Amino acid sequence: MPIKKFPEFTYMRIPHKEMVDKYLKEVQPKASELTFANMFIWRRTRPLQISMLDDMLIIREMSPLGELSYYPPITDKGPRKSILDLIEATVDDNEKFTIDSITQPLAGRLKKIGFNIQPDRDNWDYVYRASNLGDPNSSKHANRNQLIKNVMEKYGDRCRYADMDKELANECLELKEWREDVGWNLGRLKLIEEPYAIMESLNHFSELGLIGGVMYVDDKLSGFVIGERIRDDMVIVQSEKVNQKRPGLHQYLNMEFVSRLPDEVKWLNMEQDLGDPGLKMAMSRYEPDHYIEKYILRIGE
Repeated sequence: MPIKKFPEFTYMRIPHKEMVDKYLKEVQPKASELTFANMFIWRRTRPLQISMLDDMLIIREMSPLGELSYYPPITDKGPRKSILDLIEATVDDNEKFTIDSITQPLAGRLKKIGFNIQPDRDNWDYVYRASNLGDPNSSKHANRNQLIKNVMEKYGDRCRYADMDKELANECLELKEWREDVGWNLGRLKLIEEPYAIMESLNHFSELGLIGGVMYVDDKLSGFVIGERIRDDMVIVQSEKVNQKRPGLHQYLNMEFVSRLPDEVKWLNMEQDLGDPGLKMAMSRYEPDHYIEKYILRIGE
């Protein structure tokens, strides 16, 4: 499917996946947002468009609050030059916008030459060692492992895990428990939008090349996990939803999913805490190995 040339834009569609994936594979960006699947599933709540500027793939979105933002251009040319080219192509329109998901060392280079670079702590990715999360006997996460053992002792063979496929993804659409009401708080706006993104993941599970698993308790579907392998050594977990009335099931589902990943997958990227105190506490409790720090460049402010 053709893509318009900058400054015109095309709305992202499934037929664009092959081309977008080709660009992403060449540069292997670190930020979890920069995968085709991630961008596609959020496109309805945050209209996302793509364009070609010379040999650069340009991606932009409009937030529900009307804020325009770009991702760093996807190209094999130097990252600093590509951002400078994007800025030069847009400032003539006197636009007010941001460039998000800038990682180090690019953020430091841009700040050094005078750009308004600000840390985006709420969107740092939490990265864990897969070997720790996939082992119920790991000494790294004692509290988590105890919850897993409690589930194994309580339910035993009554718990059954299965790798997700298109058929099971459709079954997960009927699981009502994950569509919880998180409240209309603008600080948690992405959490409010999350059910729509999850439905897109499930509806297009095979087309997006996603991976995942489902958990049954007493033959009743009680949870699922959806992820994406973005590099040979890393998997991103896009969503995990379980029956909250069963303590420890979340941790058990995660362990079963991670333990089945290929040996070459060393890292599990659990995405961001979005500034939500509860998420931050839960994600920090399991001691991430490191973070993928992200920064925002602001133009017109």
